[in-house]
Amino acid sequence: MYYLTVETSLDAAHFLSGYQGKCQNIHGHQWKIIVTIKSSDLIKEGPCTDMVVDFKELKAIVKKEVDYFDHSLIIKKGSLDQRALESLSNFLIRELDFQPTAERLAYYFYHQIKSHGLDVDQVAIYETPANQAIYKEA
Repeated sequence: MYYLTVETSLDAAHFLSGYQGKCQNIHGHQWKIIVTIKSSDLIKEGPCTDMVVDFKELKAIVKKEVDYFDHSLIIKKGSLDQRALESLSNFLIRELDFQPTAERLAYYFYHQIKSHGLDVDQVAIYETPANQAIYKEA
């Protein structure tokens, strides 16, 4: 089995609705996202012979998915009332159908990258240099 891994990062804030503790407030991270794809085969001919995929193509796919959230506020739909959102009108807000935890974002990116036809092995998300969540299907 062959594995390719690319790494990127984004700066974004998130809000964890209903969370009790220091992180109950809107707060930001420099998120690091590490995507690993796998393949038992290599490309047989052409300019990418003996590659799983060109790293340039893989990085472009990951960057496209990750950049959507860069410098935004990530929230679960309905977690902030409309008046609060209107007061943040100059902010880029990305609403998701789930709580924007590291675990759920790893799951989200896993499936977004997979939708590009890649066989994703796992996605790791670092909220901080010492704390990561990994999503990998069994």
